[in-house]
Amino acid sequence: MTNCCATIALSAFDGADPTGVADSTAAIEAAIADSLVSGRPICVDGRYRHTATITVPARVLFVGADTLVSDRSLRSNACFIKDFDGLGFLFSGPESGTDGVQYDSVAGRTGDNVQVTGSRWQAPRICVTNAGGNNLFIGAHESGPPTINANLWWIGRLHSYGAGAAGLLVDHINVPNPPEENYPLGLPNCNAGTLDSADLRDNGDGWKLGNTIDNDLGHLVSQGNADYGGVLGSYARNNFVRKSYTEGNAAGDGKIHEHAAQNRLFVSRAVTLSPGWADGSGNASNQLHGHNSSIGETGNFDTVPWYWPEDLNQLAGRDSVALRQYVGINLIPSELRTDIDGTPSTTGSRWTVATRTTGIGLEDKLSVDNAGNVEILKNRVLRIAGEQVLASPRPGWSVPTGAADRTAFDTGTVTLAGLAERVKALIDDLHAIAGMGILKA
Repeated sequence: MTNCCATIALSAFDGADPTGVADSTAAIEAAIADSLVSGRPICVDGRYRHTATITVPARVLFVGADTLVSDRSLRSNACFIKDFDGLGFLFSGPESGTDGVQYDSVAGRTGDNVQVTGSRWQAPRICVTNAGGNNLFIGAHESGPPTINANLWWIGRLHSYGAGAAGLLVDHINVPNPPEENYPLGLPNCNAGTLDSADLRDNGDGWKLGNTIDNDLGHLVSQGNADYGGVLGSYARNNFVRKSYTEGNAAGDGKIHEHAAQNRLFVSRAVTLSPGWADGSGNASNQLHGHNSSIGETGNFDTVPWYWPEDLNQLAGRDSVALRQYVGINLIPSELRTDIDGTPSTTGSRWTVATRTTGIGLEDKLSVDNAGNVEILKNRVLRIAGEQVLASPRPGWSVPTGAADRTAFDTGTVTLAGLAERVKALIDDLHAIAGMGILKA
């Protein structure tokens, strides 16, 4: 962290009140103007109240010498206090940032505490608390063409407590001209960010990725949030959550919204303390790796999450349709074995192989039921070592009746009646042996 001796002390500017009683808005703005000229970071050496949005331009850094708090009721000795309705801090310039500073809001005030719209924003350590809206919002909600570039953001350690909305929101909605066919909410510009770790408690949602792509989130702990521990919003794509621990979140461990695609999550939870992950994305491209996690007893699971083999035990007691919907093996190892116990409690269970067709959808190809019956669900062609040995049924044969002599006969002396008898026997056997009926009435 930057040493405060090499910085501009905020307390040195006229009107600054480090006790947090008087309004220090003018002093904060004066310190920013000084930093633009001197190039030195601003040392937040106290608690400073502000009553208007503070806009932070390019390459202006706020640093604090205090450790971050671990509870929403506390204020550190390097803290900004938002005392008005609206946005607290707007980091609009590229390469701006903050380290070791808390951004708090007076209870009852509306709006987000911190918003980032500039590229390469950096926050090695940041604490954000008690926003009426989102504690930390990376991106923007624009009604016209995109005007921001918040890509390539980086957070080392985030403490986020007590937000009315999300503890962390990454989302960019805009209306590009011409429209982007593959991005109904606009091509996002809050992408390729990195979050190393986060403590997210007592918020609405713990963390939420909206219209954003290619972000990498590390060790996320979401506890006691009023809604979900984590959320993949509409059109969140190709994001990687390396670890998400959830506990006691009222709505559930997490929610995957419609059209979220190609995201990969490693999740775990404290068992029984909250419902599981709910998936309404409507596609089969999201991968969910779980430890003590749950796919949830409710919700629309149209996608095919990916589970470690041992996690198949979570599906005990569910029907065969649920098994096909919830388990997808997208990355096949060199050898894969799946055992299904067809006990009375799971009578009717079925193991299904589904492979990709077009786009990101999967299609059932082969199934085995609990009685050992194998069914080809697509094309009805069976090949062994690449050679076709069975094809779809051929019509024109009726089911034979009656007995026939199947003993060997001399082809040189056989009578026409004897030949006809044995041809009939052959038809009988074909119907009996080729259960699905290669000779079809």
